Amino acid sequence: MELMRGLKQDADGSPLMAHFILDTIRVVLEHKEKFTPELFHTMLSSIEASDVDRIVAELLLSIVEGLPGVSSTDLIQSFKDRGEGVVPRPLRDAMLIAGSKSKRLSKP
Repeated sequence: MELMRGLKQDADGSPLMAHFILDTIRVVLEHKEKFTPELFHTMLSSIEASDVDRIVAELLLSIVEGLPGVSSTDLIQSFKDRGEGVVPRPLRDAMLIAGSKSKRLSKP
């Protein structure tokens, strides 16, 4: 739900890449296929570092959390392996925030 609120809040910025990601997943599921790690990596190869904003970063991390066989390390490595070798700042920031949230939740 938080992600959907973010889409609405950032609507003035036209999060086209977020729509691309959600549409890709929707089409796969409509065809009664599984969204596999291979499909994730294929989709990811269409996303440039410059396309990654806060919403896209959070969406990618949410997918990684729910997709067996893919880790946040794979996500980072995918961007590093490209010509620019740059991990988008919004993705790094989102990973730091996610890491601090999980540390707070795991404390007794």
